[in-house]
Amino acid sequence: MKTRISFVAAFVLVAPVASAQTQPITKRAVVGPSSPVQASALTIRATTSGSLTKEFFVAYGGQVSVEFKVKSDGTNTANWETFFGDSSFGCSGSTTSATYSGFGCGSTIGAGHFLRIIVSPTTFGQRIAICCVQLKFNLVNVNRNAVATQD
Repeated sequence: MKTRISFVAAFVLVAPVASAQTQPITKRAVVGPSSPVQASALTIRATTSGSLTKEFFVAYGGQVSVEFKVKSDGTNTANWETFFGDSSFGCSGSTTSATYSGFGCGSTIGAGHFLRIIVSPTTFGQRIAICCVQLKFNLVNVNRNAVATQD
């Protein structure tokens, strides 16, 4: 009789845990004032022939922000653009500074997509550079049921 009672007690303790796992828990990226750095690409990339690209794979969808530094040759303009996802344009800007200038922006990105920063020269042979790229977001748990996107 003792064995059977122990078995029933163990079953009662395990059952609530098993049923709690039927609720899907997913992760979502959200940006806040103190979002931690989730990935960084700190290496300096510079060229005098063509454009430069820094790229991140973002496993969790949601809101992300990116910060980076760009410089030009001090005379000509270096243009930069960010893309969040397939081809979703985020923001853009430019600098003529010969020292690194800090930039950043944020947007929504789908899970499993890439975030790209592209720096382009305006003059052939112009020296451009990018460094110190940081992808920031908080990762939070989300309990949501699936939603039909097409019926």
